[in-house]
Formats: sequence, C-alpha cells, structure tokens
Amino acid sequence: MTVEGAVCRLHREIKVPSVEVSTRIELKVNETYRLTLQHQPSTGFIWSYEIEGNSNLVDISDARPDSTQPTDEPWRKIVGGIVDRGYTVKALEPGHVTIHFTKSRPWEKNTPLEQHYLEIFIRG
Repeated sequence: MTVEGAVCRLHREIKVPSVEVSTRIELKVNETYRLTLQHQPSTGFIWSYEIEGNSNLVDISDARPDSTQPTDEPWRKIVGGIVDRGYTVKALEPGHVTIHFTKSRPWEKNTPLEQHYLEIFIRG
C-alpha cells in the first residue's frame, strides 16, 4: 500500500524553558564543597560542566551514582527514576571562579534543560 501526497512528521522540536539556579559560596584554601544534582539517566540528559575563570583555582571530582546502594525512596528504583550526581569542589588557591553546570542531551544543540551556576570565592 502506497500513500501519495502524505506528509509524515516524525520529529517535532518542542521548546522547553530552561531552569537556572545560582549558588554563591565562600571557601578557604583546601576546603571542599559538595554539590548534588539530580537527573534521570534513562532520558539521555546528563550533567556536564565548564569552569569560567582560572581552572587552576579548584579541583572537581565527579562522583558517579552508586546503583548498588539501597534506598527507601521508590521513585529511585524504577526505570527512569531519579539519580543523584555528586560533584566535590576543592579550593586550591585564592581567587574567584564560576562553574557552569548544564543538564542536556549531548547530541542535541538546544538550550539545556537545567543550568546551575556555582560561584566560588576562595580566601587564603
């Protein structure tokens, strides 16, 4: 069976407004700060970050979620459930830096679904 003159639209772009959050913190050299961001890995959205300013002022470690850890929260156990993604930031030198976290699908060029700006003032 052939359909002639029909238009098939398999992909529609839907604009979703981005959520932006800003956090300002002050750290002393060698102090750490833990930022926990939630996401749903099965949706394809992942968190990534860029350091705005001197990247030598901080060290960022990325703690991947531990799926073996037991939980009493049922929405974390299902496919599509929420997973915590932790980032630990350690202040190395005095100064000012902003870390821009974005939650997006790497293959899409749209505006990120969520953004979190972490502004850090580091004292000696």
